[in-house]
Amino acid sequence: MTHIVMRAYSTIKKNFHYGAPGLGDRIHAVLVAYNYGLMENTPVTLHLTKYQWNRHKPESWPEIVSLFPKGSVAIMPHLDCEPIDNLDFVNYVRHTYDGHAQIYADHPQRFEPKEGIDLTPYLRYFPQLDAEPQDIKLPKKFVTVQFDSTSKKRMIKPKQRQAILDKYKDYEIVVVGGESKDILLRDSLKHIAYAMSKATYHVGVDSGFLHMSQVYFAPENIHIYTLSPKDRWSHHMHRAKDNGIKINDGIN
Repeated sequence: MTHIVMRAYSTIKKNFHYGAPGLGDRIHAVLVAYNYGLMENTPVTLHLTKYQWNRHKPESWPEIVSLFPKGSVAIMPHLDCEPIDNLDFVNYVRHTYDGHAQIYADHPQRFEPKEGIDLTPYLRYFPQLDAEPQDIKLPKKFVTVQFDSTSKKRMIKPKQRQAILDKYKDYEIVVVGGESKDILLRDSLKHIAYAMSKATYHVGVDSGFLHMSQVYFAPENIHIYTLSPKDRWSHHMHRAKDNGIKINDGIN
């Protein structure tokens, strides 16, 4: 068992607790833990702070873990710990477990920790998992699409969306996420996962489903669209492009 300790503080904002607030943050964490375990032949436990286990997150983390092979990734929250920095949380975990901090050396952020397992190589692997079958009717030839985001600057306007969808006129469109009219494809990750596993492409924006698509698609079959210039891209977008995902910018 390898014990990976989630960073306790933001790498972007100084002295700000990192709570893994977005769905994509949590999917990303479990995916990289899964890839690490697969490539290093070990199960992985992710150690979380109490800020990563608040609000709806005690339900969200297990739902995400359930998308991966049983026993590959476990979650362990530490609700009694109040770390003063990233190293403090790592040392807290090390009182009981052989904990390892995590870093990303490819696109380090302003407050990136200095030491830890560099998880960058493990994000170059796309597992293309088979999803658990679900009782939902899907077209024979389709793409999954998600254009909504919690960040307005990452969203695509209706006229531009249509121009994008016209590129996929040979496929039926299955909308997933917040704008789906199908409650299962809006709210159930297992149903969304099943749809993604059967789709030809995923078409979307920089959002949680960018991360989820990396569980089920080869990188060249993930098509992400953005209106932002490259110097405004998130580190996830830069990493996605590095790893072979198609980033389409400058949409007209």
